[in-house]
Amino acid sequence: MKLTTEQIAELYDFTRKHFVEHYDLQTELVDHLANGIEQQWSQNPKLSFDEALNKEFKKFGIFGFSDIVEKRTRTLEKKYWKFLWGTFKTFFGIPKIIATIFLIFVVFQILILSNKFEYFLLIFILPLVHFTIQGYRNQKTYKKKIKKEGRKWLLEELIFSYGSGLLSLNLFVQILINGRYTFFGEESVKTEYLLLMAIFISLFMILSYIIIFHIPKKAEEYLENHYPEYKYSS
Repeated sequence: MKLTTEQIAELYDFTRKHFVEHYDLQTELVDHLANGIEQQWSQNPKLSFDEALNKEFKKFGIFGFSDIVEKRTRTLEKKYWKFLWGTFKTFFGIPKIIATIFLIFVVFQILILSNKFEYFLLIFILPLVHFTIQGYRNQKTYKKKIKKEGRKWLLEELIFSYGSGLLSLNLFVQILINGRYTFFGEESVKTEYLLLMAIFISLFMILSYIIIFHIPKKAEEYLENHYPEYKYSS
């Protein structure tokens, strides 16, 4: 005995009522519930749909679907950081390595020439503003997409949440604030230390660019690779 289309729709509604917001997680849980219900019917055909559903749901324990959602979130977070690391590594191959070295050189020269904190702040505030604007655009684009399609995908939400730039911007602000004491608290700063900071700041700017600009632009490609059904629903 198989579930009807209407009963499958009820299962989706059931997962939403139990605080599962993302369509990909709903689909996994609906498949699990449907298989369990059909197995129960094979043993007891007289069992009603609601009775079979309640029995199947009780197997998830007192926390319901929350444990499954938490585990799946952790899994997809690891997948996201794998995307990020793979993209970041491409900057250490020709020709991007040349651009990276050039960026480090430029930042290093700025640190040497910026003998006043106000100049230092002015120079580095420009990429900060740029990242902030793009982060706002990412969130705006994502909200419009959700409103239009009516579906949320967990991996997509992770991409645009990190792509809002809040994590990157917070760390970048700390660099700027602490730079005041690091670079300008003493009359002279060792060249080796400035070079080390130039490398750190440059790599951080590249990482921020990947998180805020590159990965959100590639979101559909990543999502279609992860969810074969994504291209048909968007």
